[in-house]
Amino acid sequence: MQPQQNAWNPTPMSGQRILRRFPFALSLGTDICHVTRIRRILESSRGARFVQRILNEKERAHPKIRCLLNNGPYLGKAQAASSHDQTTDHQNSFMAVNKETLGLSRAGPSLEELQLAATFMAGRFAAKEAVIKAHPQRNLTWHGITISHQASTHVDRNGAPVAIIQGTNEDYEALISISHDGEYATAVCLGAKPTSQVDE
Repeated sequence: MQPQQNAWNPTPMSGQRILRRFPFALSLGTDICHVTRIRRILESSRGARFVQRILNEKERAHPKIRCLLNNGPYLGKAQAASSHDQTTDHQNSFMAVNKETLGLSRAGPSLEELQLAATFMAGRFAAKEAVIKAHPQRNLTWHGITISHQASTHVDRNGAPVAIIQGTNEDYEALISISHDGEYATAVCLGAKPTSQVDE
């Protein structure tokens, strides 16, 4: 007589297929972000605050979002780079020097600058969300994740993106991929499940 099968008996019954679990200690996270939604946030009174909440100090040095932080907490609607004013030649020269020195736009970020910033922020937002989803066992924060790039063999090209996760005593690396298509940015993160909870 065959022994009765139950949840505690791993031996399959006749004709039952064995399920072999995924053999690697890896975890996957993904996210998608609407660039237009991010742009609306950046144009609002909470634009600079949003950037400061998502990006840590090191990430905020990126040139694509510098124009947002330099223009103060309220960005308002972006102005076209060809916007005219009634200032004198002397004033125009003075303001042009200040723009070049400080990296500011006289009327706030241009339409092109704002679109580049929104696309960049959407990618970073999606990437950090993917990292958080791939590491549910960790209590990750926005500032505890740094999106960086691996070393590249091409001087004119960045290496593959990578996420650096801040730990208690050491940092951890997770592989990520960021893609943009029209109004959307997507990201995928491949992380490693810790063998112990020492760093939790």
